[in-house]
Amino acid sequence: MEKYYEDIRRKVLILYLYGLWTVAVVDYLYAIYILIAGRIKADGKVMLLMTTIALVANLAAYVFLRGENIRPDLISTRKNGLIATGLVFFAGTIAMVNGAYIETWIAPSVAAVFTALFRDKKLQRYIFAENFFFIILSAIIMVVRHPYQASNYLGHMMTMSAVSAVMLLISDLIRRHYDLLTEDSENSLEKQQEMENDLSHDLLTGVYSRKKLMENAVHHMGHARLNNPITVVMVDIDKFKSVNDTYGHDNGDEVLRRLGAILVSVIAPKVTVGRFGGEEFVLIYEGIGRNDAEARVEELRERFSSQQYDFTDRRITFSAGLITAYDKVDFDLVLKQADDALYNSKENGRDRITSGDYQSH
Repeated sequence: MEKYYEDIRRKVLILYLYGLWTVAVVDYLYAIYILIAGRIKADGKVMLLMTTIALVANLAAYVFLRGENIRPDLISTRKNGLIATGLVFFAGTIAMVNGAYIETWIAPSVAAVFTALFRDKKLQRYIFAENFFFIILSAIIMVVRHPYQASNYLGHMMTMSAVSAVMLLISDLIRRHYDLLTEDSENSLEKQQEMENDLSHDLLTGVYSRKKLMENAVHHMGHARLNNPITVVMVDIDKFKSVNDTYGHDNGDEVLRRLGAILVSVIAPKVTVGRFGGEEFVLIYEGIGRNDAEARVEELRERFSSQQYDFTDRRITFSAGLITAYDKVDFDLVLKQADDALYNSKENGRDRITSGDYQSH
């Protein structure tokens, strides 16, 4: 969101700068034309003076606002308020300098409509109050300069104020529209992220899904070398079918969740943990050799076997098969040997780890 506001503020400042020079040039040329043509020389001098004052004031305001916009210690809402105020100030000076042309009185209202892009209701109300101030001030200046037309200018002030009120309603509608668009966009992004998370994670256990596991496995195996071994571990909960049959699938799911919570804790940039299927899980350690990996899995095995459950006093364990590869080989081949090592753990009494190095055939 801050990037959005930063972009809006930058564009407003660009508009401010180019608008400033354009209006100043036009006003100066017009004032000079009045003086040369000999038409109401007093008005020409007044216009030159007012244009100069407005130009200097706006240059100072632009330099100040540009500096404030890049201050890292200033919060975003404060920056938004300053930039929006500056834009309406610029438009207000146009109205005052060119007060004889009633159409310019609406300039602050047009500028105020832009504040809807900041999506701040409080700021919007404040900016439109500033806008009404400039309309009233423009009318007062013209009444002072041409008192005999006071009733006309006061009438124009009422008309422009009414038009500005309508523009406030339009600005409010624009702000609400932006709010809805942003809300829809954020909801859509959130749903997309949820869908992507569902695809990459196992919903029950929290570890990676089989699809994500296999994607990461290819990445890890591509880095295998003598000084960066890849260790693949196949984990299987012992006698899990009997847990489901005896205590029910809900309690079986609780066992899976417990193991998932333990395994999730070891996930890191170079450690992938995924659910391979049913009660089988696969861990991939990059840069971890056979002995270190076995020690880590042994710690996981002890943590899991010490879990206590409300539905049984039975000690539930897992067995594991661990294979370390020191060269780039097909992941399926390493996984097959890890599965064979797991089978040996089961055959030798369960609740244990069987490890070895990858053997090419």
